[in-house]
Amino acid sequence: MKRLVFFWVFTLVSILGFSSKPGAPILDAKIVGIVKDYNNKKPIEFATVSLHKRSDKSLVTGSVADASGRFELRKIEAGSYYIRIGFIGYTDREIDLPSIEKQRFIDLGILELKISAQNLEAIEIQGEQKIMETHIDKKVFNVSKDPTSQGGTGVDAMRNVPGVEVDVDGNISLRGDQNVRILVDGRPISIPANQFLEQTPANSIEKIEIVTNPSAKYDPEGTTGILNIILKKEKRGGLFGSANASIGYGWYPKSNNSVSANYRSGKWSLQGNVGINSGEYGSRSTQDTDYQDDTDDFHSEGEGSRLMNSVNAKFGVDYFATDNDIVYGSISMRGADGDMRNTLESDFTDFNGNPNTNSIRTTK
Repeated sequence: MKRLVFFWVFTLVSILGFSSKPGAPILDAKIVGIVKDYNNKKPIEFATVSLHKRSDKSLVTGSVADASGRFELRKIEAGSYYIRIGFIGYTDREIDLPSIEKQRFIDLGILELKISAQNLEAIEIQGEQKIMETHIDKKVFNVSKDPTSQGGTGVDAMRNVPGVEVDVDGNISLRGDQNVRILVDGRPISIPANQFLEQTPANSIEKIEIVTNPSAKYDPEGTTGILNIILKKEKRGGLFGSANASIGYGWYPKSNNSVSANYRSGKWSLQGNVGINSGEYGSRSTQDTDYQDDTDDFHSEGEGSRLMNSVNAKFGVDYFATDNDIVYGSISMRGADGDMRNTLESDFTDFNGNPNTNSIRTTK
């Protein structure tokens, strides 16, 4: 890019350099100088230097600064001139020269250019938080930056965390080990983690911290690591709330609903959350046994369902003593009931395939 700019500037200056009137008296005068940045004092390569007549401001000749910022103008007619120095992003500078009659050498020394104020106003620095961040003592998964987690529950967000696995029953494992400690805002929770995540919308979680080598402050004895769920916090004063409802259908319908509210005034914050989870889960099984000693063969088919209903509620108060110290208290309540039903039908047939005995077992 620099070579291309230099080529066109050099071509322009070369053309302008031969624009002087033929036959005009020319002195072997020379003008030199160095162009630098006003702030960092670094040379400005490819800065343009043009020589103009003081009488009518017409262009006489020009040059371009080299890598060290140095420029040189040669073979100039006798007369009165000024030079103009400029470069992209800088404010042009004009300097009057002493009359060139007898003086054949002018050293202008260091000429500094200032960055244009208009360009300074146009500078905008933008930064974007990454989905996954690595720190010295932990890794951080920014749930709010993960579009695939939005609209789901905390379980969906947890499934997207690298190194974390969630099975069909909601059991959480870290690097293949289920002996992992789950915290919320650095505090232990009183209900099972899978229940908490099922009833927590993903868009209410700010980030999840993964601590694979926890320090003593986490009391990590006997655990493979720590997963710390950081919830979004409303720092403004006033009353804020959110509601979330989701309905799904597999073999049976399922629903997950929650309502949360937060009231903050000064250093005090009150919050409450109520979640209702209802779902029925089905299972089917088939078994065939073929005995080689010509006794009865066995065939069975089973079908079952498991209905689970739960209500979780949590209410708490926080007092923000300082930016780093919080005094808090909370109470959690959980109610749940379930119903499990299974039906198993078994058939015995002789070696010719004729029915022998049949049984139906129902379990509740």
